[in-house]
Amino acid sequence: MSNNSTPVYFISGLGANCSAFDLLILPKGYHKVYLEWDKQYFKQPDMKTIAAHYSKLIITPDAIVMGLSFGGMILTEIALQRPKLTAILLSSIPSKLYFPLTYDWLLKFRLHKLVQKWQISLGSPVFKRLMNNHQDAATLRKTQEMLDGTDLYIFKQS
Repeated sequence: MSNNSTPVYFISGLGANCSAFDLLILPKGYHKVYLEWDKQYFKQPDMKTIAAHYSKLIITPDAIVMGLSFGGMILTEIALQRPKLTAILLSSIPSKLYFPLTYDWLLKFRLHKLVQKWQISLGSPVFKRLMNNHQDAATLRKTQEMLDGTDLYIFKQS
């Protein structure tokens, strides 16, 4: 990485860590900066507080930032405060207002708090059904690596 290269910041989703971006190849002159989740901001989760923390880590005023899933929601909050920023949302929604109606039900009854580590692995019935016969071995290994990086505390708190 040269001093002249441009940083591209990455905020992962909650179901994975920044290894979700490992296979992404940036053009010459750019380098990756991963913004990993910090548990202290999930004790009393508030999108604006979490976004303010991660905004401070983005040192380039006109930065390029990619947010995946929940990371994209945080990025949307950051972009509201930093209009020169280039925000790229990947598999995300701009705010919780866009959640499917089933999420309201899950949140109302706090069912997301019941999730266990084994349920977010390729061995779980849900993932077996979703991934069965659709992915090659290398993709399945990479997917399991990302799932292994899931912080269950952050996942439940959010």
